[in-house]
Amino acid sequence: MTQLRSLHFSDLQIKVLPKSFYDLTELRWLILKGLSHLTELKSLKKCQKLMVVDLSGAASLPTFPEKNLKSLPKLQTLNLSNTKIKSLPILHETKELTHLSVSGCRNMDRLPSIRSLTNLQVLDISWSAIMDFQDKSFEINSSLKILDLSGTAIPSLPFNIGACNLVKIEGKFFECLENLRVLNLSGTKVKDLPSLSALHNLCQLLLSCSLNLEKLPRLASSKLEELDLSGCKAMTMIEDKSFEHLPRLRRLVLSQTKIVHLPELNSLSNLEELNLSGVKSFTGTDFIEHMSKLQVLNLSETLLKELPALTNLKSLKHLFLRGCGQLEVLPVLEVLHNLETLDLSQTALRQLPFVGSLSNLHKLLLSDCSKLENFKNHKLLDMSGVENLPCGISRLTQLQHLALPSMKEDIQAADTSEVTSWKQKPSASHWSFSVVDRTVPNTSRSLLSYNGSLFLEFLDSNPSVLDSTSNHFHLFVHPPEVQNGARDMLFHRDELVFRDVYLLTRHCSKSQGRLVEIHHLSAFSEGIEAVLHNAEYIFLFDSLFFKSFSDLGAGNVKTLKGCWIEGCENMEFIIETSDLVDSSERRIVLEILWISNASSLRSMYSENLRLGSFQNLKCLYLDCCPKLSSVFFSSHLLQMLEILHVRFCENLVALFGDDVEEHELPNLRTLRLWELPKLKSIGCIMPSLQSLEVGECPMLGHMLSSRHVPEKLEFLKVRNCSELGNLLEGLTSENCKLPHLAEVHLWGLPKLTRIGIESPLMRSLEIGDCSVLLHVSYMPENLEVLKVRFCDNLEAIFVGMTSENFILQSLHTVYLWGLPKLVGIGARLPPLQKSIIRDCPKVALPVS
Repeated sequence: MTQLRSLHFSDLQIKVLPKSFYDLTELRWLILKGLSHLTELKSLKKCQKLMVVDLSGAASLPTFPEKNLKSLPKLQTLNLSNTKIKSLPILHETKELTHLSVSGCRNMDRLPSIRSLTNLQVLDISWSAIMDFQDKSFEINSSLKILDLSGTAIPSLPFNIGACNLVKIEGKFFECLENLRVLNLSGTKVKDLPSLSALHNLCQLLLSCSLNLEKLPRLASSKLEELDLSGCKAMTMIEDKSFEHLPRLRRLVLSQTKIVHLPELNSLSNLEELNLSGVKSFTGTDFIEHMSKLQVLNLSETLLKELPALTNLKSLKHLFLRGCGQLEVLPVLEVLHNLETLDLSQTALRQLPFVGSLSNLHKLLLSDCSKLENFKNHKLLDMSGVENLPCGISRLTQLQHLALPSMKEDIQAADTSEVTSWKQKPSASHWSFSVVDRTVPNTSRSLLSYNGSLFLEFLDSNPSVLDSTSNHFHLFVHPPEVQNGARDMLFHRDELVFRDVYLLTRHCSKSQGRLVEIHHLSAFSEGIEAVLHNAEYIFLFDSLFFKSFSDLGAGNVKTLKGCWIEGCENMEFIIETSDLVDSSERRIVLEILWISNASSLRSMYSENLRLGSFQNLKCLYLDCCPKLSSVFFSSHLLQMLEILHVRFCENLVALFGDDVEEHELPNLRTLRLWELPKLKSIGCIMPSLQSLEVGECPMLGHMLSSRHVPEKLEFLKVRNCSELGNLLEGLTSENCKLPHLAEVHLWGLPKLTRIGIESPLMRSLEIGDCSVLLHVSYMPENLEVLKVRFCDNLEAIFVGMTSENFILQSLHTVYLWGLPKLVGIGARLPPLQKSIIRDCPKVALPVS
């Protein structure tokens, strides 16, 4: 019987299973359907080959035996339908699971995170008591095909459920979901939606990018506030009276649909956002006059010929008319005092109305408006300020982004029968140029844009504008077009405040010096070297031309202080050593190097480089470099390094590639290693180290050598390193002293037997999920926070280290949770500000 692989005990009147059952180590299929009298199921840890567990109909079973399914790594199907089970086990390490059902579990009100279940295809929680999802997005669960929520009180579906492969929704799916307030099926592959007539409380209907959806069913909810059909390219029909009974509708997005006939919109008096961009059937605009609450109006790329008077739209903040190739005249705009964005790019406008009274205008886009007579005599005057611009532009004190029109006749007219994006004719420079900071008079923040050839003409006549005497400039180089034909800034960080925040997360301040950003360039076009020549800091984002520093020019590389490289998928090396002629050229002044999402990066050098190199480098960040096997050939190349962050490099085996036993980084202060599944050791002496953070490194056996202890260490965090037996290699019976260590966080270390460090300055000690740890021996006298959780074999904390009357005077927070063998703490506790003692049956705390 020990070789039994399949066991079916359906519909039997048994309360418990025989003990021998739990020793069936070869068991694959366990079917216990309909065991209505079964009251107990013991641990299945020995049955590690189980693929299917079906307990459906075990109506008396109150609990599932495992807290965590990591002991069942091959499990593919788990069916707990119609049981009394109150909670599911933790699902983090059950990546093979494809089917999960808790249908009819009326005692179960919570679904744990399923983010790690990347192979999950069927999720059935119908008629359970589950009220919501812990995961707000199903984007990672891309294999999900069937989701059944029938009979639940769930008020909203997870965000981004559209990332799943849902292809069909059953006809009665929504009938028992009368409490549903948010329905988000964006990006799904469904062709038809079932009736929505039962969804009387529906407030949001989100169907964007549902490419196969052809028709919108009748909308019955008078509470509907948001309807998003953007990108539903197969949708051709919406019933004529669909919008007549939607008094609360605030947001209507129909962009890029193929609706043949647009229903009447006159009744939508509460609308705040209307987006009809790319809707070819849209022509009339009279209804807009009555939408007094409108804040966002997007009519881009339509056949619009004229706009009605906008005097009633005093709440309007954003007006987009990009690509309206038949629009030649605008109404008066002076009353739109709340307007923040005005996009007139690629229109046929001949006159720009006066805009000087638009006191809140942040963005004015006029690119490719070659017929604008107001700018016929305009010339680019200065990078640091533009004066006397027409139409009152110079009065706009809040302006942050101004895209000026090119006056060259290089714009192709739009076909009157079809809306097309206007495109610049091929030229020597297929890129555009923007200046960030102080470019418009009376403003402190602005972004001024020109096309590349126009800027080069200016640079020829003003060669000193970018010379090395300039203390500060921030330039932005980008292609004039993006995939959808729009010519605006290319990504969401174009809002200046967000760009500043983003750059600061990359340890780059806007005030750092001469900064150039290069985004989305597929080729290194003529003229860009003129922009780079005096740059101190370069940011490269999704630029396919970039394969190594040699693509930027040797002169530019040698003067760089900082370089940020993200998403450059063709980059294999940072330095092509064949490009460096002699050893003197091998010294690079670079101080900051940040590399992220470099899918092809194999090495920092195309061959081992032993001379010069990055001897000035202080900060090195490597993020998502799947082909990288080591950081550098030798630590001798990084003697000035102060910060080293390496994460999500799945094939990184070691920090350094040569055979030297012990490397040294004498100035390193911060080391962070995260999710490096093949890293076995750190192997480096770091005498100046102050912060060490290591996580998700399952093959790491130890971190530091007890012979070279970083005595300046202040912060230590180690998380989920399943092979880590010791923090310090070669540790004797005595603890290792770290005199400055203040915080220690140890979590998910199942083989850690001892901590082995002590520090008189330690203020915070947190330990969790260290299943073989028996004792915490050293007691820090100044401890303020103590948190210990889920250490199954921990027996004593600080026991035997001091007298029984010793009081931890500074301690104010104690959390002890899930410690079944813990007997006590070897010191008396003061009155605590916060304390949680849970599932610690043997512990008795001595309180002073």
